[in-house]
Amino acid sequence: MDVTFDRIVEISVILGVAFLYPDIMWAALLLMASIVVSMTIFLTVGNVSENNGVKSFRYQAGLAERTEGFIFLSVMMLAPSIVLWTILAFFAVELFTAGQRFMEAKRLLG
Repeated sequence: MDVTFDRIVEISVILGVAFLYPDIMWAALLLMASIVVSMTIFLTVGNVSENNGVKSFRYQAGLAERTEGFIFLSVMMLAPSIVLWTILAFFAVELFTAGQRFMEAKRLLG
């Protein structure tokens, strides 16, 4: 449930920002897409890989973890003058994280 509620919070904030600032909705959509890709890799690799840690599935660390995500989401809400740049920075961090996870998946499952 933890992973599910984290996504609900992210989606709620991103949708709220997108509706509040429709001129940057394109950036919010890119951010949502990058989160979906990163989480898909994370959950898929966690499911099909051998678990060698203390969690219930293999945990793929990355640049964008829960703390970083919530920092970006907080800045998006609290600093409207830089909301576009915050979204784009968050998008770049998510893409980097997806790349990290993909390369690890390729190494583990290749």
